[in-house]
Amino acid sequence: MERRKVFRVRQSYAVYLPKQWCVSRGITDGNEVALSWDGDVLVLRPPRDTRIEIVLDEPSESHAVRLIVSAYVTGHDMIELKVRGMPLDFRHSVQVFARGLQMFIVEEGPDTIVFRVHDVKIDKMKLFSRMFNVLMFMLDYAVKAPKLDSSFLDSIDDEVDRYRLMIERMCYKYPNERCIHHVQLARHIERAADHVVELARMGPQTDVFVTLLGCAHGFSESVFTNNVAEILGFFDEAARCRTSLAQHALSDVELLHAHRVIDYLANAAEVFLDMNVAEKDSVRVVQEDLNKRTV
Repeated sequence: MERRKVFRVRQSYAVYLPKQWCVSRGITDGNEVALSWDGDVLVLRPPRDTRIEIVLDEPSESHAVRLIVSAYVTGHDMIELKVRGMPLDFRHSVQVFARGLQMFIVEEGPDTIVFRVHDVKIDKMKLFSRMFNVLMFMLDYAVKAPKLDSSFLDSIDDEVDRYRLMIERMCYKYPNERCIHHVQLARHIERAADHVVELARMGPQTDVFVTLLGCAHGFSESVFTNNVAEILGFFDEAARCRTSLAQHALSDVELLHAHRVIDYLANAAEVFLDMNVAEKDSVRVVQEDLNKRTV
């Protein structure tokens, strides 16, 4: 990392940009750069066209969705999809998917659809909290539903996926020092939700979901406290949850999916631990605090 001095220019402040960076990107005197900041991080980028064109020779819905997601996550605001002889059912499916990501149709033709992304800048941790609350709802439903409907959980899981994509897009457009953590958290919870759906398809005993719901509550009560001892205590709780699952799972595959839910919660707890340690000058955990937390 290089340090440069800030100097005053009239009522503003300035800093010299590295010559090598400017030359490699074709930036010279009089050019503009795109600037954004979030928290302690200020980002300079060469101006770029926020419109992207996606051309498919054949109407493959899976390919179209993957490319639209990539364009969305990497910060494009206008996405033009071109498919020769676009079928109506393909057009409808893609439009329904795009609406779920807050994309709106601004132009249509026989072979084209142009979407504009409507961005709402939301705090990334608030998005993560919403995402985690959806996971909690899924587990609560699995415990209380008179008849477990895995297809319903699958549709709810789509909401978890959308929140993950929103977090990745916000981190690309408005990066800060915590973005790597936000993306990791989102991906861990998304994976946990996927395994909840797979587990529901197997029709396990309710006690399996009761254990997972209790573990998720323990996660919530630990990691959102911003207390290192509380977060460390969750790992002991996760171990007890694994022991309990071994008593209730009816098959090895069922146990595997249940364990993966806990594994991803533990991974997310590790990210919270990283965030907390990164913000402290020193870390000291009294064993008595851990003992109280794990009793």
